[in-house]
Amino acid sequence: MIKRFFKKKAVATTYSWVRINKGLFNGKTLFLPDSWGEKIINGEHESEIIKTMELIVNQDGTFYDIGAHYGWFSIAWLSLNGKYVEAFEPSSYNKGIIKKTVEINEFGKNLNLHAFALGKKSEESELQLYPTDTSRNFISKSKDNNLKTRESIQIKSLDEIYDTLKLKKPDLIKIDVEGYEIEVLKGSKNLLKKLKPTIIIEIHDVTNGLLVADFMSKLGFKMKILGYKGKNQTLPLVLWLPN
Repeated sequence: MIKRFFKKKAVATTYSWVRINKGLFNGKTLFLPDSWGEKIINGEHESEIIKTMELIVNQDGTFYDIGAHYGWFSIAWLSLNGKYVEAFEPSSYNKGIIKKTVEINEFGKNLNLHAFALGKKSEESELQLYPTDTSRNFISKSKDNNLKTRESIQIKSLDEIYDTLKLKKPDLIKIDVEGYEIEVLKGSKNLLKKLKPTIIIEIHDVTNGLLVADFMSKLGFKMKILGYKGKNQTLPLVLWLPN
């Protein structure tokens, strides 16, 4: 008996602009996935991040959204009466969605969108794109032949741009960069040591997680696991608190 195995073709998630009339995003319009957008509306999508925001947010507070994707958490912060967002998103497509979201919801004075990635140092690189799921785009210098769509991007370090761009002091930083976490942290070392913000990091593999834990511990931060994500709920969502 001959068995034939076929790879299941990835199906692109479809999105729509939705005017929300309840909950945290009441009165806002967001670009949401048709299949699970209700989870975002109800605050069930990565709810641990929302709960942390609720504990930290203040009327003059600033949120750094590193790996902002479509800006859902940026808008959540502003909807909770946080005052400012510094959003970092290198994908030109995702950037366009965030710009439209800001325009529709009239948050132009509150959200600064930076169209580059953060890393250890300033350099040119490539963003490997997933056409079926733009939240999985990742930075890599290797050539993955299975990913035929790439985009040239600029990487900058947070330590380099904090003063030059006159960024506001962060109260909360969220990092979701598909395995590039340690590079972002290395380029933010001086800021983290000096300002001691609260940080949420989505860990995407064990090796990177160990590097992050060692790096943050040496800077004097203590760790708390908020929850787990991913297909098998094995990827930790980690909160780092200054001592």
